[in-house]
Formats: sequence, C-alpha cells, structure tokens
Amino acid sequence: MNPIRSTFIGIAMLACGLSPSFSAEFSKVQEAIAVFQDESLDDWMLKNKAEEYLLQHQKESLPILMRIVTNQEPGWIYSAYALANSKSPEVVPFFIRVCKDNFFLKDADGRRKVFGFGSKNGCEVMPNHYGSVLASLLGSLGDKRAIPVLQEASAQGDSAVQKSSYAALHELDAITLDELFRVAKSSSDPGMGVNDAILEIIQGLEDAALAVTLYDRVIAEYPADSYAVASAHYWKVGRYKQLKQYDKALEQCALVSTLTKYPNLVEQMPAYQNEIRQLALKKDVPQAK
Repeated sequence: MNPIRSTFIGIAMLACGLSPSFSAEFSKVQEAIAVFQDESLDDWMLKNKAEEYLLQHQKESLPILMRIVTNQEPGWIYSAYALANSKSPEVVPFFIRVCKDNFFLKDADGRRKVFGFGSKNGCEVMPNHYGSVLASLLGSLGDKRAIPVLQEASAQGDSAVQKSSYAALHELDAITLDELFRVAKSSSDPGMGVNDAILEIIQGLEDAALAVTLYDRVIAEYPADSYAVASAHYWKVGRYKQLKQYDKALEQCALVSTLTKYPNLVEQMPAYQNEIRQLALKKDVPQAK
C-alpha cells in the first residue's frame, strides 16, 4: 500500500471522527465516504453498511458520489453502484452524460488512445473499465433513455465498452440475441466485444439446454475468435454438469485441457474433472429407499 495514501486516509478518517479500525455505525456522510475510498479495506459488510448510510442521506451524499465517479477518484466503483441503487431521478441522466464522454480511453490531448507496435502507449491494450461499468449500470437501471448513448457506445467504444453496451442494449430489449449473432458474424474484428456480450448473456440464462445450443452456435459461427470458442467449450462443462450429463461434461473437460493457449482455462480442468467424476459415481450408485 502507498504509505502517502495510507497517511492521507488516516488523517481524513481522524478529521471526520472515524477511527482507523472503522465502525459499522456512522454519524456523518464523510465517514461512510472514507470507507468507500479506502482501497486497502476489503470488508464487504462494512462497505454495504456505508452504502446504506449514504442512501439514507442522499441530499448530502449524491453530489459527493457523483463527484467521485466523474473524477474517477478512489472508490468510484462503489460510488457508481451506490448511485445506481439510490433510485434517484438524477442518476440516469448523470450516467448517460458521463458514459458519453468515456467510450474509449483518451490521451492527455483528448484524442483516442492508440495501442500497437510503435505507438507511444505500447502494444498491450488497456481495458476501459470505467466506460464499461457505466454502460453496464445503464442497462441494469432499465431506463430506455439510455438506449441512444448505448448504441453510440456499441459502435464507437473500446472492446470492453462495446461488450457492456451490447449486453445493456439486450437487457433493455433494444437488440435481440439473434441480432447480436448477426452483428458478430458481419464483423471482421473478433475483438470488438460483441462475442463477449453474447457469452455473457448466455451465461445468464436459466435454461441449461438452451445455453448449450447457443454455445454450439458460437463455436460453429465464430471460429476466428479462438478465445470465444474456448470460452464456449469451458462454459459447456458447467451446463452439462447442471443437466447431469456427466459424460458430455468430461468430454468438454478433455477438450478444454488441450487448449494450452489459454492456461487460465486449462488449469481449472483437473479439479473440475475430479468433481464431475465424483458426481457421476453418486449418480450410478443405487440410493437407499
């Protein structure tokens, strides 16, 4: 942890009467804000208590939360979710405005950051988490006023923003899953985010059999997006497990184990295989009446 930042937080807590050990009881908005902004604190229950207090004092807390989100200060993610949970009529217009200004990462001169060989930003593309979170929250709030800005974001945004925007548009019934498949198929860029949005939507389906069918569609229609294909095989393991089709789940485990290009997926397979084999054994053992 940055010692300068640690000292600053300690001073801020003392200034507002909050001890460094924190308390679940708040008497001032600034005390709850200090909890949100302490990046070293991983006490989720205390963060939730802080949010509850802030939402009970919206007249004072909302302008502060909006400032934190706008400036991307420490605690901006907690602040954004607190704003979304506030149900205040000010929040959707605020998110629309801020999202519109953050479709992509920008250089100091305001121009879009360019990544790649020979560029000043290097080859490793930095994900735009900020714009992505804003787009996602606009979808979850269910307000159709967000549709135009999300459509712009899906066309102009970085891949992470595109993913969240397409998923949000689907959540707002502004685009169907079939339409998303068509968008993905017509694109020459597998990194544009729509495939990731499709995978995210499928993950949220309750119908396991339908999910398997849609994963097979991803595999068949987008062979150029190797990570989307690998992810589809990975998620099929869990769906076959859900359907208690353990032989098919193990087939998918074996297939994923060969995808050495993606060690984050491969390394999970041994434990997954052991778990599924145990479930298959229990299924085959006659149960006592």
